[in-house]
Amino acid sequence: MAALGPWLPRRRQWAPVQAFLKGVNVALVGRILVGSASLLGAAIVDVPTALLLVLALAALLRLRVDTVWLVLGGALAGRLHYLLLR
Repeated sequence: MAALGPWLPRRRQWAPVQAFLKGVNVALVGRILVGSASLLGAAIVDVPTALLLVLALAALLRLRVDTVWLVLGGALAGRLHYLLLR
């Protein structure tokens, strides 16, 4: 895809190029979902991490919070969890 970058903007309206891009998008979304599903089992190990997942999903989907803030909030929550329970 990176090699095609300069070539694509001028040919984006061409039907074969649109079909190619749709196929690539579907494949990438599928790969991301498979990767996420495999990480989910390793990441959710206790009730606090499950609660954090639910809160982060709610913030992302309902409030449209930027993912940078979700990552920083998750890091802060992990640090607080460690400090309180060590």
